[in-house]
Amino acid sequence: MPNIESLKAVLKKCVLCPRQCRVDRTAGETGSCGLSDGIVMDCAMAHFGEEPPLSGSRGAGTIFLSSCNLKCIYCQNYQISHRINGENLSAEGLARVMLALQEQGCHNIDLVTPTPQLPGIIEALLIARQQGLTLPFIYNCGGYESPDMIRMLNGLVDIYLPDFKYGLDDEGLLLSGVNDYPRYAVASIREMIRQTGRNLELEEGIAKKGVLIRHLILPGKIENSKAVLDLIKKHISSAVSLSLMSQYTPIPAVRDHPFCTGGSAALNMIRWSIMPWMRASKISLSRMQMKGTFHRTLRRNSPFRGSAGRKWIFQVLARCCCGWA
Repeated sequence: MPNIESLKAVLKKCVLCPRQCRVDRTAGETGSCGLSDGIVMDCAMAHFGEEPPLSGSRGAGTIFLSSCNLKCIYCQNYQISHRINGENLSAEGLARVMLALQEQGCHNIDLVTPTPQLPGIIEALLIARQQGLTLPFIYNCGGYESPDMIRMLNGLVDIYLPDFKYGLDDEGLLLSGVNDYPRYAVASIREMIRQTGRNLELEEGIAKKGVLIRHLILPGKIENSKAVLDLIKKHISSAVSLSLMSQYTPIPAVRDHPFCTGGSAALNMIRWSIMPWMRASKISLSRMQMKGTFHRTLRRNSPFRGSAGRKWIFQVLARCCCGWA
């Protein structure tokens, strides 16, 4: 387990993510994420929009953290990830949030975009566990991770939920401003699997341990999706669980971007392009679920805070847990 003081020391010359800004966040300097050394939480809630093994019947205990280390131009949660708004918390305060979600009956504790705030999160997790937290801890990240930092989490994370956004360097540079995304995604996810195993372990349909890789289908980017699946097959695991997501919606900032052809195009790409290619490449669908679920509205300044899920718009998500034959 990591020494908390060692993790906090990383903030003095921050290399928490592959951007390696090397700024002293303890002295108020900010890098790409724009954060100092504190914890900033947008909101916490029982969230029913995650994959079925995570949301279950009582919801994932999701904690949305402000900012992100990627800032993807199409981010579906841009109101949270592109800004630094919310409640400033101590580690003790975040621990209380975790325990409150357990009291509500949530199935897990799901930290969204934890990477830039990792030291405070781990300190809060240890405090919460000392005070009775027993739920699985989910590290819900964008996939642009430092393998060294992931190694420091060994024994702390029950479920890793990384995105694998790009299989092509050029797409990562165009859409997220990083030209080395695939390399870091492969290396960090391999370390995640080393820690928790490649299978998603379920008890009565609810995930307890393992890795679930997410990939958001982007309109007009079929070659990128194929490259992602190829990298997973060749360099990560032929049996890891995969969630293919089609909920892409053009956010206001990119409505005029050349690739933004609409959310329905992403769903059609799964049906008519990705799935036939998977079958031709001997990628077997071991479990498939087309699920209608509520998705957050893009029209609110804060898409989750105070909504309790009642003001979301309805979209269809394709969720596929896949294995390679």
